Amino acid sequence: STWDNIAQPGTSQKLDAINQILMHRAQYRNFSGSQHVVCNHTVDVDNTDHGGVRWYELEYVGSDWEVRQYGTYAPDGDSRWMGSIAMNGDHEIGLGYSVSSTSTYPSIRYTGQSASENASASGILDIAETSIQVGTASQSNYNRWGDYSNLAIDADDDHTFWFTTEYNISGSQKGTKITSFEFTAAAPLADFIADDLTPLTTEAVQFTDLSSGAPTSWLWTFTPSTITYQGGTTSASQNPEVMFDAAGFYTVEMTATNANGSNTETKVDYIEASLPSSAPVTDFEADNTAPAIMETVYFTDLSTNDPTSWLWAFTPSTVTYMNGTTSATQNPEVAFNMAGYYTVELTATNTAGSDTETKTDYINVADGMTVLATASPEEICKGDWSQLNAAPTGGTGSYTYSWTSVPAGFTSTLQNPVVFPLVNTTYHVEVDDGGQLANDEVSVTVNPLPVITLGDWPDMLCNVGVPPVQLSAIPAGGTYSGPGVSITGMFISSIANLGWNVITYTYEDTHGCENSARDSIYVDDCVGISEINGDESLVNLYPNPSMGSFTLESEQEMERIEIIDQSGKMVMMRKINSKSTPISALRARGFYFIRIYFKNHNALPTVVTKEFVIK
Repeated sequence: STWDNIAQPGTSQKLDAINQILMHRAQYRNFSGSQHVVCNHTVDVDNTDHGGVRWYELEYVGSDWEVRQYGTYAPDGDSRWMGSIAMNGDHEIGLGYSVSSTSTYPSIRYTGQSASENASASGILDIAETSIQVGTASQSNYNRWGDYSNLAIDADDDHTFWFTTEYNISGSQKGTKITSFEFTAAAPLADFIADDLTPLTTEAVQFTDLSSGAPTSWLWTFTPSTITYQGGTTSASQNPEVMFDAAGFYTVEMTATNANGSNTETKVDYIEASLPSSAPVTDFEADNTAPAIMETVYFTDLSTNDPTSWLWAFTPSTVTYMNGTTSATQNPEVAFNMAGYYTVELTATNTAGSDTETKTDYINVADGMTVLATASPEEICKGDWSQLNAAPTGGTGSYTYSWTSVPAGFTSTLQNPVVFPLVNTTYHVEVDDGGQLANDEVSVTVNPLPVITLGDWPDMLCNVGVPPVQLSAIPAGGTYSGPGVSITGMFISSIANLGWNVITYTYEDTHGCENSARDSIYVDDCVGISEINGDESLVNLYPNPSMGSFTLESEQEMERIEIIDQSGKMVMMRKINSKSTPISALRARGFYFIRIYFKNHNALPTVVTKEFVIK
């Protein structure tokens, strides 16, 4: 009964719901003969000036229009009015509108129906309501509102919704909102370009995908189909490389697809291919014209006038094509199986004809060169030397040598240098014949000399009255040499030289490394000493053996005694001046000699030597 229907916060002024007519606009869609119309208007949902949007989808069935589905959108106590509705190419319905109540300032929102819900014609808008503009002021001076709202579909992708309507900035100041939205990601929008629209039939054309909407697959079609894909590309490549095999116009079609659908771009008579005017002029080169046997040589086609096919020939034919190349490859990779000269021939062809280039004895294959490095001997003792040797074979026969070492420090240009390494060393040799290099290495092991420690040898011995002395050294097992000593180290002073005797101990380890050490023993001519052994009438020693304490008795007054161990070393000397005396030797167990010196009496000996044992 009144034009004032829609409440606002903070004012008694209501807005006109315009509920008498269909709102802008009723939209018509034709899906390959299936005709549809969507439209809407405002209704009072409960006779309390509570505005809602009544919407309809009509379908042309047979010879008349029918209501396929409809519904009223009023999900809460706020009023919704001033709607605009549209359907996109995916059968999704969008609905934009204004919303207001005593607690909500006039605002802009949208909702919609998904394609799956539309397929069931349920009359339900299942897309959640979304805010476009949140109102901040009421319109307090009159009731007219938003006469010019509109929801339209993007003309490029037939998917995106574009909505425009009014909103309030202040009590009297208005604003216009323009926005876009979509419910699902769009199908691609196909487009492409080519880098050459007028190629020769000998030239490849690069196509580049310009599609929007993130396509995940592509399908290219050429009409006529006399084309060849190049560079490993196919009709399913995003950016194929194509050669047009025949002259004429070509229509190009590309379909781009993602999870949301497909789109096709067709460009009629897009490519005009022409025949070349001249046959090729053939030429080529090789990166190495003097390779070794089975060394890869890279050939490069230098022909002009855009050849489309190539044929290589080698004389003799003892070659191997490498890395998947063949005699028909434009730039083959070739290894030569034998030494000698090879003639190379290339025939290049296009639709205008062929041409052949022959290069006689173009490749000269040398024998492969190798080198063997040796050392004699490969294992030495520290301080010794080794002879290195480099033995090259093959190549030109004219060689230069360069030796280095690890650890660094040795260099030589001799073929067979002599080395004196102090530690384990690896020697590397590089041989150059002027066209090839060959390398090898050999290691020399350096063993240390054995370390010798001499035992406690006596410094001085008498040449008489002294038993043999066993010399010792570590490690044991070596040999002794010098005056008075046996090979096993038994030193006998009576047969040694008077004075200093140099004794040498020599030891050789398991590696054959030999070392020696020397020391001297002085042999004295002990003049005036006579020896009596076991003359009980002059000297009695008891008990013998003993624990280290014994008694000496003599009919003659003794002046002093000396005790000597088995090595000839004096271990005790004592003055006595009596005919009887106890002795406490307190020495380690073993065999000992005791010399007893007497005061000189006519016709009597002055020294007596006896043996005793400490057990």
